[in-house]
Amino acid sequence: MVLDQQVAAQGAAPEHYASQVADDQYLAIELALLRAADDTNAALRVVGGAAADILGHCIRVPTSRDRDMALLRSIKAIEGVAERSDQRGDEIQSSWCALLHHALMGGERPTV
Repeated sequence: MVLDQQVAAQGAAPEHYASQVADDQYLAIELALLRAADDTNAALRVVGGAAADILGHCIRVPTSRDRDMALLRSIKAIEGVAERSDQRGDEIQSSWCALLHHALMGGERPTV
């Protein structure tokens, strides 16, 4: 993922990376297009890949407690993007955030 490489090079905190992924309009649109094409497997791969990238950033944090906190802050960052998307009436971005949030929370396979 290009975003992953750019942010990693900058040494961004996991929650900053999570916020950028949640706010990525291209990923949100890609998900919406895959859903419209009824390509559930590809849509789940997009969400799963993004969630795995965020978790990868959290895992790089040195201590177990700090990793847990990084994940919680990342989830809160996604919730913030989702809230702003809702306020703007951006259903595509909001839906992307909801599925990303669900994947990070370890929920069952989401319905796309």
